[in-house]
Amino acid sequence: MPSDEVISYIAEKLREGEKIDRICKGIRGMRPDQARDLVLKVRSLMKWEIRKHAFWKMLGSLVLLLVFGGLFLATGTLFYIILPFAAFGFLWGAIQLVFAVGYDVD
Repeated sequence: MPSDEVISYIAEKLREGEKIDRICKGIRGMRPDQARDLVLKVRSLMKWEIRKHAFWKMLGSLVLLLVFGGLFLATGTLFYIILPFAAFGFLWGAIQLVFAVGYDVD
């Protein structure tokens, strides 16, 4: 079982944009195939966390869009600030969900 230090090292290197093969070479005490499997597993978990956060971001933005869009349709009052930010949040969440952009999740 790999230690927390090894997993933290892998996550840090992935955030920095290192290639998988270079990260595998930096892990000592493991066979190359085990190291590669571990790096791919950590990468997969990080992408899953990013996609999970992106889904909740999209859902929150969609709720804001529906509520304030409904208020606009009902009252005719246009909310100039919240609607563009909610739309941008929804679009950015969609981009993160599809492409798993960013490794800032621990």
